[in-house]
Amino acid sequence: MKSAATGAIAVGRDRFGAPAGEPPHPSAWVSPPADYERLLTALRLEAASGNAIRAAAAAYLLGRPADVAFGTVTSFAAGAGISTSSAARCVTRLGFSGFRDLRDCLRLELRRRAAQRPPGGPGRADGE
Repeated sequence: MKSAATGAIAVGRDRFGAPAGEPPHPSAWVSPPADYERLLTALRLEAASGNAIRAAAAAYLLGRPADVAFGTVTSFAAGAGISTSSAARCVTRLGFSGFRDLRDCLRLELRRRAAQRPPGGPGRADGE
């Protein structure tokens, strides 16, 4: 990796930019949860992590998945009461490559739930 200021190659760094000998950031090897239930498990672990920012993000995701599924990273951050960059880091910590991937996962689950509703069930405006 070359330094922009000097053009010298930084020694002692791995391909993730971490100092040699230190493990890369967890998002470098974490893959997204295989299904919604595993996402819920990961969110519950984050909520209990003891880290206020991660807990706030997880609590908001657990409590308002539809708002996140149809919102932006900025609206997610505002709803969780954290910065946009913290929201983005929380998303990658869960294994998603970006907010769009998390949103797609949540939308897929919401579509699955909607398809399982009986006709005339809750959520229909016409009641039929």
